[in-house]
Amino acid sequence: MSVRLPLKTAPPTPSLSQMDSLFSPFHRWLILATFLVGSVFVVIGAMRALEGNSNDVADWLPDHLEETRRLREYASQFGSDEFIMVSWPGCTLDDPRLTALTAELKHVAPGQTMAIRRVVNGAEAIEQLQDEPLELTEQEALARMVGLLVGPDLETTCLVAQPTDHTAEARRLAVERIYDAAEEVEGLTSKQLRIAGTSVDNVAIDEASQKNLMVLGMLSFVACFFFMTIGFRSLPLALMASLVAWFNHQFTFALVHFTGRHMDSVLLMAPSLVFVLSVSSAVHLTNYYGAAVREHGLPGATRRAIGYGWSPCLLASLTTSLGLVSLTASYLVPIQKFGIYAALALLFGTAFLFLLLPVLWDHIQLKGWARRQDNSAKQRSTGPRPKSWQRLLGVTTRRHMWITVVAIAGLVACYFGVVRCLPSVALHDMFDDDARILRDYRWIEDKIGPLVPVEVVVKLPLVEEDPEPYATPMIDRLLVVQRIQNRVREIEGVGAVASVATFGPFLPDTDVTGFSFRERARRRTIEMHLAKNLDSFAELDYFRVVGNEGWWRISANVPASGQVDYQRVLRDLEHEVNEVLVGVRAEFPDARALYSGGLPLIQKAQEQMLIDLINSFIMAFGLITMAMIAMLMGFSWREFQSASSVSKFMLIGLRNAAAGVVSMIPNVLPCALVFGVMGWLGIKIEVGTVMTATAAMGIAVDDTLHFITWFRRGSAKGWSRRDAIQYAFQHCAAAMIQTSLICGLGLLVFVGSEFGPIKRFAWMMFFMLTSALLADLLVLPALLYGPLGRLFAPTQHHASVSRVSEPDAD
Repeated sequence: MSVRLPLKTAPPTPSLSQMDSLFSPFHRWLILATFLVGSVFVVIGAMRALEGNSNDVADWLPDHLEETRRLREYASQFGSDEFIMVSWPGCTLDDPRLTALTAELKHVAPGQTMAIRRVVNGAEAIEQLQDEPLELTEQEALARMVGLLVGPDLETTCLVAQPTDHTAEARRLAVERIYDAAEEVEGLTSKQLRIAGTSVDNVAIDEASQKNLMVLGMLSFVACFFFMTIGFRSLPLALMASLVAWFNHQFTFALVHFTGRHMDSVLLMAPSLVFVLSVSSAVHLTNYYGAAVREHGLPGATRRAIGYGWSPCLLASLTTSLGLVSLTASYLVPIQKFGIYAALALLFGTAFLFLLLPVLWDHIQLKGWARRQDNSAKQRSTGPRPKSWQRLLGVTTRRHMWITVVAIAGLVACYFGVVRCLPSVALHDMFDDDARILRDYRWIEDKIGPLVPVEVVVKLPLVEEDPEPYATPMIDRLLVVQRIQNRVREIEGVGAVASVATFGPFLPDTDVTGFSFRERARRRTIEMHLAKNLDSFAELDYFRVVGNEGWWRISANVPASGQVDYQRVLRDLEHEVNEVLVGVRAEFPDARALYSGGLPLIQKAQEQMLIDLINSFIMAFGLITMAMIAMLMGFSWREFQSASSVSKFMLIGLRNAAAGVVSMIPNVLPCALVFGVMGWLGIKIEVGTVMTATAAMGIAVDDTLHFITWFRRGSAKGWSRRDAIQYAFQHCAAAMIQTSLICGLGLLVFVGSEFGPIKRFAWMMFFMLTSALLADLLVLPALLYGPLGRLFAPTQHHASVSRVSEPDAD
């Protein structure tokens, strides 16, 4: 793995300044000591960042969105909708283990932290409905609890527990308390439990996203180290590059902690991405170091290598950072955080790379490796030159038109696949099918009922203090709630529905015309009962007094499997609720409804995900294209200076702008290909895949940048475009393959994660980087050789003045 530098870039003999180290001995020791001390704080910050890993879908959307505002408004009165449903095979209404587990969870031993604030089971609920004042029959009570706490078979039941708080620690403690309590119950173990619910979702995401993360990180480190050792042919050089990349990896974690934010399941991939990108930059820089040693020996090699490499490496880092920064266009908070912290860590990491690697090179003089490089240089200068890139050069030049047509046709075909992509943030898309949480969800939803909540809060005016005789204002209000509950229950995909009406008496008809005195008295009795029991309804979290309004909560559940069209359910829900409210507008002119819960958040996140993918891609394309145009403008600086008129000046600028857009074709193609195939195959887009498009584009443009740089250098010598392409192959094709392999394989090890988004991020990045490499080795040379290639060639050279008969293979 080496880079042969053009002879014109290096002087024939090293000067005194070049023989000096880049840093004095004092500064070398100062830099090493600073990094050594800094590593302690970085590692501590990284450990604390991992400890603070927390996930809550409710925090995914920003505060200014309507869905988030509704959730905050709902939570301000009814608290969090967090719950944990627990059951097991054989858990029936008369199972003594159910009573024992409930009692164990309610009991708080001295010195024990309270983890559960409320727990209720199906048997208790049925008993309460049969007691005074309702005195329902057993069948009536069972009918009300079906889908809530009792299964359709009217025997299987469960218990529902609520954590003391909605923090990550409170959820974890509640889940652990349930498992521990099960072990204390005779005839029951934690392995028998089936456990699900919103609190369990967040705990499972926390655990799955971190499980084996350190092991996979070490495998990534070993894979990158292995490939670098082979490429550098030097264990110490590979170790130096790996140590700097590892520092950047830990720095990414620490940056999150010291800026006061917390890690989440999406942000956990940022350190690994920064690690492989740092390795890629270290590979390029070390190659420049090796080339500097081969050209003029070890003395002054560090200074020359930094002089050769700072510009392309810094520009590559900037373009990659721009791709990551474009993720801030997303409305999903985890994706925003990923883009910000990955971009910042990469820029800081590049600075650390240029500080620490030169110090290590100068501090550890690899004289044996330098002698081998010198011998290798002598053999190259006297021996025959290999023709490793001639065949690829021939294919791309002879078939350039076909390659270009196929690439453009592929873009068009992929576009129609991309528009078919469907987003998803459903729980089932975050875990493998055999994951325990999904098995438990399937069992509970099959035996009890759906679990994803959607909340409707009906706001009605409070009852006047002195109602008219025989008036029944509470019944009138409760009937509105009951009508809505009945209409919601009929919506396809909705399971159980609960409200105050579920726990209240049967209500008589509101039309009292012709009713007997006895019937009116009964209605009045029910009215007084309802008025007296408002506090009990409030304790059940189904009623609140807010200002001069009564807020009546109606809670429905839909399946978590994602097989139900959530958008249709929400649309039908609003339609049914609005119809009822319109019908009572004369009686309650200010009646209105608030929609909240897990389902609206999931639906909004899914809608926003596809919009964010498009917005971030367009933003990344624009930013990176401008960077490419700026680079090409820099290459044409002398042309601008020699322009004899304003029109020629503008033509040079327009030519470079057009070249910048054309250069993005091989960078857009991989993203379009992968997402297009996903669309055609019906593979859903989730949070782990949204980030890959812009991140991969930012990385892929690095290879494009290097190839065009060497092509321009060859063109500036007066060579033909074919010879300039050959020159580019000679100097950077091998490095492109090596860095793509290191980045791709370094991330591919994360497919071993049990967390779906991390696994799919790894797969997507690998496929995109592989296809980006093929695009840069096939499509880009074809574009440069074809008619569009004239945009990249300097205008002051119109004819070839020399030829490169054979490439200087790396």
